[in-house]
Amino acid sequence: MDYIQLLHHHASYFRSRRKIFKALMHGMDGALQRKDHNEGITLELFLCGMYFVFGRGFLGRFDDPDAFLRMQKDLAPNGKLSSMTRWWRRYRNSPDGQMVGAKFDEPLTRVLWNATRISKASGLRSNGLPEIMAALCLDEDVVHDLKHRWGFMPRAYLEPRSSFQRPPANPLDE
Repeated sequence: MDYIQLLHHHASYFRSRRKIFKALMHGMDGALQRKDHNEGITLELFLCGMYFVFGRGFLGRFDDPDAFLRMQKDLAPNGKLSSMTRWWRRYRNSPDGQMVGAKFDEPLTRVLWNATRISKASGLRSNGLPEIMAALCLDEDVVHDLKHRWGFMPRAYLEPRSSFQRPPANPLDE
């Protein structure tokens, strides 16, 4: 699948889940608050956007909500801005064809793509939060990065097991 197809698939999937789309817009607001606008939307900014959209129930999905809130204060010091959301409401039906481009960092792209795959495989319609959290928990690099950089991780994360090996066919061979 080429980049354009991937982008189109993400856009159609997340537009149908308005809350996830709003979280992305809040992530874009957070990216615009930063001094270096070239960084784009990071996974952490997206998670801050998820908190702004889903509220305190979202915090319960992490092992240390206080660490999450510290990250949110560091990354979005001005709090919840809705400039992109206001822009989107104003121009989404504009005949001028207004468009905004956003760059997602690699971990966010992986999580969004895996959430799309999980949703498609399960065949269930939801608000997108369960798929996002499942994709987040399945990405070991992201989980370890969140834990080491910010001090929190998803509560539902299970360490992968390396001991899922077949027992020997003949126990006497050991």
